[in-house]
Amino acid sequence: MSKKQDESQNINVEEFEKLQTEFNNLQTLTTQLEGQLKRAVADYHNLEKRVAEGRSELTRWGTSALLTRILPVLDHLEKVVDF
Repeated sequence: MSKKQDESQNINVEEFEKLQTEFNNLQTLTTQLEGQLKRAVADYHNLEKRVAEGRSELTRWGTSALLTRILPVLDHLEKVVDF
């Protein structure tokens, strides 16, 4: 082989190794980002569940509070009608 061919192969090997390292770094980054995405999606789904449970609880509490305030009024109205 000539000196130019050896230099060309060395450059190609060096470039290949550089690209291989960059590829490996990108694969690692991709794996990390996929993990972060999965955690974010799971957190979002958990938040949706908590919000739905909170709304349900508020609805039950609001209904209970409303009935607690209305029932005495209804009792008084029944007494007035019966009187």
